[in-house]
Amino acid sequence: MATGKLKLGALESDVRAAAEWCCDVADYYSVPVTVVSGKRSFQEQSRLYRNYRQCVESGRFGRTPDCKYPANPPGESAHEYGLAWDSVVPAEYMPWWIHVRELAGFDVLRGDEPHAEVPNWRAYV
Repeated sequence: MATGKLKLGALESDVRAAAEWCCDVADYYSVPVTVVSGKRSFQEQSRLYRNYRQCVESGRFGRTPDCKYPANPPGESAHEYGLAWDSVVPAEYMPWWIHVRELAGFDVLRGDEPHAEVPNWRAYV
C-alpha cells in the first residue's frame, strides 16, 4: 500500500488526483510506493537547495544518503506551486513506476526519477 499519501494533499487538485491515481495503480499491483514530498514552502526549497549545493561542492552528491537528489533554487521548483511530487519505489520497480507516472501525464526527469512534475509547469505560474 502506498504510504505518505497525505503529502499529496496540498498539491493542485488536478495534480493531486493524477498522483493519487498513480498510487492506486501501484496498490492494485502491490508495488510499494512511498510519497516523500509534495508541495513545499519557499523555506523548505531553500533548505533543500543549500544542502544540494553543499553536496555538489563537497563531492558527496550521489554518494551518500543525504546527498542523493538534486534540488532547484527556490522560486524555480514546481514543488513550490503544488505542481510536482516525489515518490520512491524499490529499484526493481522504478522503470514500471516511471511509466505509470508518465501515463498519468507527468514528466519524470531522468537523473531524478523520484520526481514527477506537470509538463511545462512554468506556463501555469
